[in-house]
Amino acid sequence: MSRIVRNVSTLIRAERLMARGHLDLLRRQTGLMLIAGIAAGFAAAAVNVGIFFLLVPSLGFVGSAFALAGANLLIAVGVYAMAQTAKPGDELKVAEELRDVALADLEAEVVALTDGLRSARNDPLGTLAPGLASTVVAALLKARKKG
Repeated sequence: MSRIVRNVSTLIRAERLMARGHLDLLRRQTGLMLIAGIAAGFAAAAVNVGIFFLLVPSLGFVGSAFALAGANLLIAVGVYAMAQTAKPGDELKVAEELRDVALADLEAEVVALTDGLRSARNDPLGTLAPGLASTVVAALLKARKKG
């Protein structure tokens, strides 16, 4: 029974570590996406004005605006792609392995416990007899020593 409690405790710890790892990954990705958005905004505001006036003589007002919008979009997509490639740390893999081992051990313990209960239901005296016999023998030896 203590192995079951230990395995459940290990499972809870592993799940908590995995959740923390997933939250850290999400936080990193969100931070990178926020930085990408801010960088794209500053780039659009600062560089676009200069490039727009540089392109106006050759592309006109409308062509310059579309060219700058396309360039800004490519930059934003590139930074977003970098944020999406962030991978979870090694500690997350270790926690997942720990959880899988604890689950397998817990499953084996539950199977053994249910098998024991089935055998006790089918043969209650056979299940209790080894423990009962040792108790009776101990009581007889104790009584013999006193007497």
